[in-house]
This record gives sequence, structure tokens and C-alpha cells, in this order.
Amino acid sequence: PRYDTIQKGTLFHSTLTVGEKKYKSTAWEKNIKSAEQGASLVACIDLNLIDRQDLINNGSMTVFEP
Repeated sequence: PRYDTIQKGTLFHSTLTVGEKKYKSTAWEKNIKSAEQGASLVACIDLNLIDRQDLINNGSMTVFEP
């Protein structure tokens, strides 16, 4: 796996590449570690290693709907 992180001002955004697939969150984070963790979480959910609904139910993840 490889992380590519960009910085805008004081915020960071990471893309995780695993093989040919890329994962990224929509959030801009205050540090590199949090940006990388966000991309990793997206990958884990997509790969069914973590259940998205479980994260929502236990309060670890919030869903904003317009």
C-alpha cells in the first residue's frame, strides 16, 4: 500500500493506493496521520473488513444527509 498526501494550508488529504485501487475520504484533516487513517477506513469499509453500519450504530461514524 502507498499513501499520497497533499497539503492545503494547514489541512491534509490522503489517498491510499492498494494494488490498482485508490481509496480516499472526503475529509480534510488537521494532520497527516488522521488523513491517512481516513483513507484507510474507506478502504477497510470497501473491502468489507469493517461494517459501515456498525460504525454508525456505535457512534464512531456520523452520516450527514442533506
